[in-house]
Amino acid sequence: MHRNDFTTIQKDGTIFLFGGYSDLVQEYTDRIWKYLPESHSWTIEGNMLVNRMNFASALVNGNVFSVGGFYELNHESYDFEIGLSTALDTTLESKLFVELVPFSFLGC
Repeated sequence: MHRNDFTTIQKDGTIFLFGGYSDLVQEYTDRIWKYLPESHSWTIEGNMLVNRMNFASALVNGNVFSVGGFYELNHESYDFEIGLSTALDTTLESKLFVELVPFSFLGC
């Protein structure tokens, strides 16, 4: 697996890789990969709604929220319990190279 411009999330001690760009096949991906430490390998966990790179993701209450990236992308949420991504209805414009900051950090 040769990827770049993806995001990573750690959930319950497991590493997940979201989206990115594959140098090998020269395309963006919507895949969500899960790292299996016992075999030092990756397996496909699920899919995002769209191919996405250069975006930000954050884990909140068991859901991964992904925003930004190339093109006019919908923001989305991936639910680990049901293994499904859903579009978020938001007025935020899609941005390239965004950062997600937890609301609690705003008071710092």
